[in-house]
Amino acid sequence: MGQSAKSRLEDRIYQIGEVAEMFGLTTRAIRFYEEEGLLKPIRIGRGRRKFGLEQIARIEMIVNCRKVGIGMETITRLAKVRDTEGDEMFDRMLCEVLRKRLRDIRQQRAELDVQFNAVNEWVSEKNCCPTSTEEAA
Repeated sequence: MGQSAKSRLEDRIYQIGEVAEMFGLTTRAIRFYEEEGLLKPIRIGRGRRKFGLEQIARIEMIVNCRKVGIGMETITRLAKVRDTEGDEMFDRMLCEVLRKRLRDIRQQRAELDVQFNAVNEWVSEKNCCPTSTEEAA
């Protein structure tokens, strides 16, 4: 998914608001990921959450997974594998999860194509608008 945040960011500590803005998240979403045990932000001073590059990379992984429809339970398993078994095992598991997601999307797309064709045919039979496939798309 392009260049990773970790490779393009300055190696420093980031505030929760900065991280939220980077990924188009709310600070509440980041706190939720922490509550789910996916993040362990650095606590400095009055307990404010701060994030280094490792945590930012973790958030990026979560965001990318969510973007392609991977559920929180699977994301939690992926994070646990990365933490306990390392990057190689994580990469293997991620590839397996992504292949399954592709199969699921193909199946959903096939089901949607069937529905689309049925609706389009019905619209044509009833002389409803839109009458052409282009307009319905």
